[in-house]
Amino acid sequence: MPALKILICDDDVDIRELCSIIFKKQGWDCYVACSGVELLKMLSEVNPDLILLDVKMPDMNGIECSRKIKTDKWTQKIPVILFTAVTAPQQFKEQSLADAVIEKPFQRENLLSLVRQLTMNQDSHLLKS
Repeated sequence: MPALKILICDDDVDIRELCSIIFKKQGWDCYVACSGVELLKMLSEVNPDLILLDVKMPDMNGIECSRKIKTDKWTQKIPVILFTAVTAPQQFKEQSLADAVIEKPFQRENLLSLVRQLTMNQDSHLLKS
């Protein structure tokens, strides 16, 4: 079976690298974007199984980007996790139509658990433990 494909979008290079390391240790494929505009351009070529998307970014913030993903019939079923340094981020989930929100700094196991939970029902991949 092919590896899970995760598209990570954050303007902070350290966060992108940290998430990539965490996911690659699970045997998953990682793709990175630095902005919401770049992420939207990459969607059709990557065809990700999950998107990890920062809220606060230049060009297009994560809320706007997530809304575009979730209202497009070709991408609406891709799980989107927003991550943010804002405390009590539940408002972002509602505004963005994202599937979940995780706060920065995050715990590795919490992030992995959330990814597994959101991708568990996808037919195309089996996840490694």
